[in-house]
Amino acid sequence: MCVIVARILRIHPLPMLAGTLVGLPPIGPALIAAAIWLGSIIVHGHAPAWAEIKAHKRGYWHLIADVALEWTIGSVLIGAALGGLAFCLAWVALRKVHALPTTDAVAK
Repeated sequence: MCVIVARILRIHPLPMLAGTLVGLPPIGPALIAAAIWLGSIIVHGHAPAWAEIKAHKRGYWHLIADVALEWTIGSVLIGAALGGLAFCLAWVALRKVHALPTTDAVAK
């Protein structure tokens, strides 16, 4: 799907594909845990008690309902931070590539 969107937007498909693969294991669960942790600190003022978060007691839908607000707030902030970091890294990389001398300048 991302390759099709890349063709429509005339963007190179490799960065699009790499960006979509970030959410896959093993990174995805770590991002989810970090989002819940950050959201809990923002909403409740303290980190969640991980020992109390047990899906096998009430089921996964109840677990998701219990942490939906924290997960949403944390994921928006983490997504914005990672997007900003990716922009900065790409900007620095492009500035370095642009600063390289061309073959014409080297020949002179």
